[in-house]
Amino acid sequence: MIMNNITCLIIEDEVKLAKSLAYTLGQAGIDCLEAYDGESGFKMVEDERPDIILLDIRLPDFSGLNVLERILKLARETSVIMMSAYGDTKDAVTAIKMGASDYLTKPFDVDELIILINETMSRKKLKSEVIY
Repeated sequence: MIMNNITCLIIEDEVKLAKSLAYTLGQAGIDCLEAYDGESGFKMVEDERPDIILLDIRLPDFSGLNVLERILKLARETSVIMMSAYGDTKDAVTAIKMGASDYLTKPFDVDELIILINETMSRKKLKSEVIY
């Protein structure tokens, strides 16, 4: 079951993949925004404050790790799931140590992604309740 009112920002330079993900997640009840490079993605984080971000590790203008660092400085409460077509264990470990919620290797099963988003949002909700 999808939690209500989740806004997801997809920062992915492969436009077809971003649009496909946005459509599929939208069908599952998740509101999606799209950005196709790091700078416009970061601007959307500033303006929209999404609940969760799907962030590609390789973008045309910045490394996804640089974008992750900037996002977490600005919006620490935002959960970030890194995505990569390259199964680089070093990048995955670095991303998690920096504060990413999870790391997916493309191609991935969209149903598993929806479950992961739900689990991530549940952990985020539980964490905020504990802090409260």
